[in-house]
Amino acid sequence: MTGNNLIFYFSATGNSRHVAQCLQMANGGILVPMDTCLLEGQHKFSVDEACSVGFVFPVYFWGLPTIVADFIAALQLDGTPQYTYGVTTYGTSMGEVRHQLRKALGLKGMGLDGLFGVRMVDVWTPMFDVSDHDKCLKRTTQKAEAQIDKVALQIEHHEVGSRHWTELPHLLAQLEYRLYPKARQTRHFSVIDDRCTGCGLCARKCPTKAIAMNSHKRPFWQKSECAACLRCLHHCPHFAIQYGKHTATHGQFVHPSEIYNA
Repeated sequence: MTGNNLIFYFSATGNSRHVAQCLQMANGGILVPMDTCLLEGQHKFSVDEACSVGFVFPVYFWGLPTIVADFIAALQLDGTPQYTYGVTTYGTSMGEVRHQLRKALGLKGMGLDGLFGVRMVDVWTPMFDVSDHDKCLKRTTQKAEAQIDKVALQIEHHEVGSRHWTELPHLLAQLEYRLYPKARQTRHFSVIDDRCTGCGLCARKCPTKAIAMNSHKRPFWQKSECAACLRCLHHCPHFAIQYGKHTATHGQFVHPSEIYNA
C-alpha cells in the first residue's frame, strides 16, 4: 500500500480509533488497522520522503499492546518517511511507551520524531470503574477533544519531542509491564450463560481470533493467550463476558463513535 501519510492504529473500545480518525480529518492520510493487518498478513507499505507515518494506540500496563509490538516487528516499510510519530491514549499514565516504541521502531531502522498523549477513559475494568457513563463521556468527548486538536496541530507542524508529564521511569514501568503476560492468559475470562444470546460478536471482534463459538452457540477461548484488550467484554450487547471477579460491577464503555464502526 502506498499513501501520502499513513496512520497505523489499534483500538479495542474506539478511543484510539477516534483519535486516528480525527488526525486523518485534520492532516489527511490513510487509516490502517494494525490488528487487521496482522490477521491478514499485510505487512508491506510504501512511503515517500514527503510523507508522515503515525502509530496510534492505547497504553497497556504502562507499555505497548502486544498487537502494536507484533505489527511493528512484522512491518516492512519501503521508503523513509519525513516524520514518524506516536499518539497514545491513556487513563493514568503513558508509562514507558516512549522507550518501548522507540526501541521497536529502531529495530526496523526507523526513528521516533514525536510522541503525544491523549488522556481518555481507562477501560481496564478489572481495576477501573466505568459504570458512571456520563462521567466517562465527559472525559472522553469533552476534555479529550481539546487535547486531540492540539496533537493534530503538533503533528501538522512536525513537532519533535517525546517528553510527557505522565511518563514513568523505566524500571518502575517495567515492573508493571511484567504483569501483562499473565493478564493475557484467557483463563481469566468467563461467560454468564443466562445473559449470552450466542450472537458471536465477541468471536468476530477478537483481534487475535482467540474466541470461537461452540456447537451450543456459546463463546469459548481457543487460545491460551490474547491481547487482553477487553474488546469482547466492552462490546458484548448483554454484558455476558467477564474478566476476573470485579468487571461485573465496573460496567462497559465504548467510544460514542463506535456506533458508526460496528
